[in-house]
Amino acid sequence: MLNFIQRRFETTSQTLKAPRGSVLWNQYAVNHIALGRADQVPCVFPDLRDDRELRSALKWVIQRHKNSLMGQRKHGRVVQGLLRECDFLLSKLLGVMPLEPRGPLIARLQQRVAISNNVFRNGLQAIEWTAEDRGLAGLSELSGLAWSLDMEVFFEAWVECLAERAARSAGATIKVGRKRETQVPIDWQPPSLGSQRSLLPDIVVEKDDVVLVIDAKYKRHAEEIERSGWHELNLEAREQHRDDVLQALAYSTIFNARKVVTCLAFPTAAGHWETLNERNRVVAKATIRTGERTVEIVLIAVPLSENTQPVADIIHGLLS
Repeated sequence: MLNFIQRRFETTSQTLKAPRGSVLWNQYAVNHIALGRADQVPCVFPDLRDDRELRSALKWVIQRHKNSLMGQRKHGRVVQGLLRECDFLLSKLLGVMPLEPRGPLIARLQQRVAISNNVFRNGLQAIEWTAEDRGLAGLSELSGLAWSLDMEVFFEAWVECLAERAARSAGATIKVGRKRETQVPIDWQPPSLGSQRSLLPDIVVEKDDVVLVIDAKYKRHAEEIERSGWHELNLEAREQHRDDVLQALAYSTIFNARKVVTCLAFPTAAGHWETLNERNRVVAKATIRTGERTVEIVLIAVPLSENTQPVADIIHGLLS
C-alpha cells in the first residue's frame, strides 16, 4: 500500500510570505498588521500531499503487529525476519503520527482509495481486521479464521525442494508424487480382490542407469534409533519402521535400472543434525545385490534449517 498510495489535495492552513488561496483577512489585520508583521499572511489553500490518514493508519497497524511479535522474537528466524520487515516499513513512515483506524476512518478510507486495486482492497481488509482483533489466526485467541499446516505435507515439500536442487546440480530428471508423476498401478486378478491399487513414491530422481527413490517420513524414528538403539525402541515404533523399510523395498522393484537407491528421509532438529554430521551418522546405508542389479536402502536425517546445501550434496552423492 505504501508503494501505491496516491497524493491528494487537502485543505491546509498556513502562514506564508505571499498570499495563496484564500487570505484570512480578519486574522491578518488583527494578529499580523497590528503587530507590524505585514509579510506574514495567513492563508487557506488546497495542498497536494500524501494521504496522511491512510499513512497514519498503516503506522498504527505496523506498530501493533511489531509489538505482538516482540514477545516471540526468540522463537526463530521467521519472527526475527518479520520484525525486520516491520522496522523497514516504519522507517518509511518517519514523522507520521499513528492513528487507530476506527469505524469512521475506515469508512473514509474505503471511499477514498482505489478499491478496485487488489493491493488496497486487501490492505484495507488487513487494517480493519487488525483494528478489530480478528483475521487470519486472529490477534485475539477467540476470533479469527482458523488455519493449520500439515507437517507431513510440509516435510514432503521440503525434501522435494532439496531433491530438486540436487537433481539440477547432477543433471538428473525428477518426478514427484504430488503431481502423480510417479504413480505405478498394481494389476490385481481378479480386480475385486485388490486392496492397494498403486504405488506412489514421493520423489523419483533418475540419472543414466541410477534411480533414486525418496520417501519423506515425518517421524522421529531415525533420531530415536540413533539415541536409544533399535532394541530400546518401543514396539509400535519398531513396527512402523519395518513397514517403512518394506515400503521402500517395494518401490525398488518397479525400476529396471542397474542401481536403485531407495531412501527414507526423516526430520531432525538442526542442532542434532550438526552433531550427527560431525559423527558421520547423517546417512545409514544397507546394500542388496541380486545378479547385476544393486539395491541400496538409505536412511537420511534431514534438518529443517535454512542451510540446505549439505543435504542437497548428500542426495547428489546418492546418484553416483
